[in-house]
Amino acid sequence: MNYLQNLIELEGMMFLMIALGILSIRTGILSKKGRGELTDLILYIIFPCYIVDCFIQNIGAFSSGGFVAVAITSLVLQGGTILLSQLLYRKEAPGRRTILQYATIVSNSGFLGFPLVGSIFGAQGLIYASIFLIFQRINNFSVAISYFTSSEKKGVLRRTLSHPCILSTLIGVAIMLLEWHPPVLLENTLASIGACSTPLSMMLIGMVLADAGRGKYLDGTVARYSILRLFLIPAGIFGLCKLLNYDSLVTGTSVLLSGMPAGTLSVMLGAKYEKDAAFASRLVIFTTAISLLTIPLWCLACIYL
Repeated sequence: MNYLQNLIELEGMMFLMIALGILSIRTGILSKKGRGELTDLILYIIFPCYIVDCFIQNIGAFSSGGFVAVAITSLVLQGGTILLSQLLYRKEAPGRRTILQYATIVSNSGFLGFPLVGSIFGAQGLIYASIFLIFQRINNFSVAISYFTSSEKKGVLRRTLSHPCILSTLIGVAIMLLEWHPPVLLENTLASIGACSTPLSMMLIGMVLADAGRGKYLDGTVARYSILRLFLIPAGIFGLCKLLNYDSLVTGTSVLLSGMPAGTLSVMLGAKYEKDAAFASRLVIFTTAISLLTIPLWCLACIYL
């Protein structure tokens, strides 16, 4: 199956990039200080460019015929993950709790999910995926990031709204709604810088792991989170789509995107705000590896059930 080959290639690329990150620390190419500076570069320049470019690429998406159905499933997912992030993890240590709350809301649907939807469902699937990810990105870079910026109550609103990722989300939403295309030079610059986000994010995960030393990759917390992220959340979206009698294209796109592994930005934010980045790295790596099994199962379920 084409999509299975694409999945293996994408995840293989991710693990090779992680290995390069580990190598860069172990060989002394980058120091701990350099890793911190790279984190800031990604969070303050590269990721904001990537976010704005994503919204520019989605100009006109709201005119799609399946907009309402896809929007409903995406909004239900966003509301559900916010609720779960608030109710779960109360017994976890503060650093881990923040990572788990963020990772419950944020998945790796942009890098892994989007191309897989295209390989399975074609051009129309990509249109639905674009709509689905609009609401997810707004949630990712607003509510989810606030878990890291709200550790101190004083000035929480100012810190949250002034975060580069949230500011770029607001700019991107405005550009998309106004259907304003920036000058070609600016648009190409944003796209080129944003394209660095995935390889640098993966390498940063490797750098965090190299600094963390040896540790247990799988424990009860990681296992429970993996079941939630890879099984229960997509199962809930699958049930909703069947209840509302959505067609297989809307159902498949929504379920596939909701069943992606933990988002890589959790590692960068964990490193920046000192919230157990090593644990976040293990979450990303373990759920990414397990998704090699779960994603094909969800694809089959959406096609044949």
